[in-house]
Amino acid sequence: MKIMQKTICDIGNFGEEIIIGTLIECKICGLKLKHLCSHLLYKHHMIGKDYKEKFPNAELWSKASKQKVGTRAQLQLKNLEYKKRWTKIISKAAKKSWKENYIERSNSIKAVRSTKESRLKTHNQMITRWQNEEWRKQFSKLMKAHWADPEYKEMVIKKWQSQLVNHYKDTNIEIMMENIFIEKGIKYEKQKFICGYPVDFYLPDFNAVIECDGDYWHSSERVKEIDDRKNQMLINAGFKVFRFLGSDIMKSAEQCANTILQ
Repeated sequence: MKIMQKTICDIGNFGEEIIIGTLIECKICGLKLKHLCSHLLYKHHMIGKDYKEKFPNAELWSKASKQKVGTRAQLQLKNLEYKKRWTKIISKAAKKSWKENYIERSNSIKAVRSTKESRLKTHNQMITRWQNEEWRKQFSKLMKAHWADPEYKEMVIKKWQSQLVNHYKDTNIEIMMENIFIEKGIKYEKQKFICGYPVDFYLPDFNAVIECDGDYWHSSERVKEIDDRKNQMLINAGFKVFRFLGSDIMKSAEQCANTILQ
């Protein structure tokens, strides 16, 4: 590691100079920086781990710098005025930096993720995490906390609805049922989220949910269990649930519609 110079700052109400970092030379391009992580990603499309593999003796941060920054930062962050002032400054600088370099940063990240090696690393990391029972428990606890927040739940549901509207393609049996509803003047809503589930059709005048099930897909035991759980939740919420197999709709879509009207 080649330390080039110290950077001094007298910010804060502590009456003494604070060492915030040291400049380290990048072994690839020779640029001198306080730390190399962001520089390696955006300039050389490389993460710190790969840099260490290529240059085993290189450092991303100076040890002395890390120790001094960590100790002083703990003291500084106890000062509320300092914390508010620097949060505002850092936030403003970060927004400006991301706005100016958004395209370059985006392309750099895409370049890193587009390689087969990087995707394989990410895949292996996720497998390792899911094999850790403690990590799974923490993740489950985190997601339950998220879903307990009404704003988060509403945001996710709206996102799913948008994806369904923009990317979902109606099946033949759904098109047949929709045409029957139009002929009979039945009001309906397509791909509506109810109780956290997307349903094929919702009929507000009948408070009914209509599901058009393909014979092959909905014949599997796993999907049947999901359908049963979905049906029970909708019924408990006060909705009428009608499920029609694709073969029945193809045979007589009008008869299926009459079953709802009875």
